[in-house]
Amino acid sequence: MKQITFEEAWQACKEAEVRLPEKPPVVEPQACDELLDVLKNYDLFLVGAEGVLHKGKEPCENAITAANSLLLLGKKVHVITNDAHNTGAHVAHNLFQMGYRFTKEQITTSLDEISAFTHLPGQNWGYISTRVNPIPHLTQNLPSITVDNFPDSVENILILGTGNWNEEGQNLLIDRSRQIKEIIVANPDVAEYGVDTKELVPTAGYYGHHLADFGVNVRFMGKPYRNIFEYVLRKYPGIPKERILVIGDSLHTDVLGARAYGLDAMLVKTGVLGDKDINALCEESGIWPNYIADKM
Repeated sequence: MKQITFEEAWQACKEAEVRLPEKPPVVEPQACDELLDVLKNYDLFLVGAEGVLHKGKEPCENAITAANSLLLLGKKVHVITNDAHNTGAHVAHNLFQMGYRFTKEQITTSLDEISAFTHLPGQNWGYISTRVNPIPHLTQNLPSITVDNFPDSVENILILGTGNWNEEGQNLLIDRSRQIKEIIVANPDVAEYGVDTKELVPTAGYYGHHLADFGVNVRFMGKPYRNIFEYVLRKYPGIPKERILVIGDSLHTDVLGARAYGLDAMLVKTGVLGDKDINALCEESGIWPNYIADKM
């Protein structure tokens, strides 16, 4: 599996900014130790998963205590993750094994958002995924695209997971870019930590933005795009935006997505930016959270 450095991932994020939401106004982040420092200001907490609740299979520092305390206090909490491999039910099960007490109704993944489609627009679809037939009502009659299996009839592609994808496959997509009408990318993240490894690996967003640079029509689902926030917030009518806080570990997905949608954002240092100069990265990217916390 291809591995990339943080610098390569950061550069990919910067190059993708032309397709990301417009950057919100600059704010001066408030430093805080943990989420409980700002608890009284919000009624609904939209929480990321990887880098916020856990890193790989290990819970992040203080996250179990903080998350379960929110639930005990009667606060509304909803996990939003760009995970395009698992449904909310699967994520809930995995988090329960770690000690979290979320129900499946309190978790939305990118796969859930795509699964809400009753059909895919247009015809002649294929899909790229690390799993066979990941969304049965959408994918059961579609070809699974690999380097060795790329039917000439495919004009539209759903990219769910790229764990088995590689540069050879990407070059094949580029060669066929003129025949591709649309690509839907379920995970806009450009990198994540590989399974059982501390190394970053490129994800669907990395390959999707690369294809968009070649003129392919690419539609992204999940954070930082407003569609997933709208999808989740329909479950919580009546809560004003100023009473909602998004908690994440990424500037280009969590923070940008939240603030572009009019929500406050807290960046926690338990994820990929934990050992970086966050203020310098905010200055460079022009993306600023309302809060910077050592941990959730």
